[in-house]
Amino acid sequence: MQDTPSPAPVVHVIEQWSVFEVPPPEGQTKWYRHFTGICADQPFISDAVVGFDAAGASAHTARGHIVQLLGEPDLPKEVRRLWSAWKTLHHITYERDVTREFHSGLILVRAGSPL
Repeated sequence: MQDTPSPAPVVHVIEQWSVFEVPPPEGQTKWYRHFTGICADQPFISDAVVGFDAAGASAHTARGHIVQLLGEPDLPKEVRRLWSAWKTLHHITYERDVTREFHSGLILVRAGSPL
């Protein structure tokens, strides 16, 4: 029997990115993080982020995708509209913008400082 190789993870390269935390579903305690931005010239929202590599400026998501951050943070109007619609669809009434914290971490790593 031959082993079937695992498919390569889907990679989303996003520019003009932001990071938001949303409350967990009832009964859970860990907040979910989502990366937003422009991916292939379209507004984009990642599924829940489960791991972040500051040195590589990339995140791993719950679905096994990789989100690669490119450039500097921003929140273009088309991404704001998509994020607002996404929150409505998922009944999210509160979020925390943690973009600054992620960006600060990237700057520290680029400067050679450990997190």
